[in-house]
Amino acid sequence: MKVLIKKTGEIVNAASYAKVALDMCDSYGNPIELPLDEIELIPDNMPSLEDRINKLTQIVEHQNNIISTLSTRISGLTQSLISFEHRLDDIETQLINQENENSEENN
Repeated sequence: MKVLIKKTGEIVNAASYAKVALDMCDSYGNPIELPLDEIELIPDNMPSLEDRINKLTQIVEHQNNIISTLSTRISGLTQSLISFEHRLDDIETQLINQENENSEENN
């Protein structure tokens, strides 16, 4: 973990210098100290695990709603495209029939 020294602007590896002293001692009575790379810093304003899970659940539900809406719209667009293709086929058939009738009349 790197930290910024505000006064000097220097960036240092905090794990090399700092240790966290626990309120307990080892079997010899020495205070237990842990380097920063063995702990997780939690900001004071960090939401609880339950709040974070609820927020993530809301995000997933919102994304699922978006996916469902897009799926419905894509399905509708696909049906419209198929219908349009059928109409184009019908028009093409009518034009071919008209051309055939016109060529028969001219002969």
